[in-house]
Amino acid sequence: VFTPSDTGIKEVRVSMGEPCFRPDQIPVITDKNDPILDLQISVEGTDMELSCVSMGNPHSILFTDIPVNSFPLERIGPVVERHGDFPNRTNFEIVNILSSKHFNMRVWERGVGETMACGTGACAAQAVALVQGLASTNVTVSLPGGELKVQWNGNGPSYLEGPAEYVFKGEWNIDGYT
Repeated sequence: VFTPSDTGIKEVRVSMGEPCFRPDQIPVITDKNDPILDLQISVEGTDMELSCVSMGNPHSILFTDIPVNSFPLERIGPVVERHGDFPNRTNFEIVNILSSKHFNMRVWERGVGETMACGTGACAAQAVALVQGLASTNVTVSLPGGELKVQWNGNGPSYLEGPAEYVFKGEWNIDGYT
């Protein structure tokens, strides 16, 4: 049984795959070519400009000056998730860029609701911010569940680093199952 406390591992770094900006691969319905950094949608009377990317799952990012803790994510998130431009629905991140190396973020995950953190969402936000010239190749993303470090240089896989914590121990009895 692997436990971080047994091995002394305090942080892990994983490859999250390469960000994909192709509309048909995200997928997002648009007549624009990639990257989709300015998708205009209106939700609940709010006009938004979203940036879209796939990290193996679809993400739509709103960079905003409204503090993420004040943004009505519980009201806007489910509507963006199911917006007609996203045939497979979408994860929705709201992001404050504090500096080129530090973001605040909240996440509405499709099919789940608001979550404390999202690794693919953090990678998605850094990738679109880097493409827009708003971020460095190394960013710390502060989420309600803690901080994640993201590294992507514009080519190849994105890397995610964060704390490793022993959460639980369990056993699975598979006798009788094939």
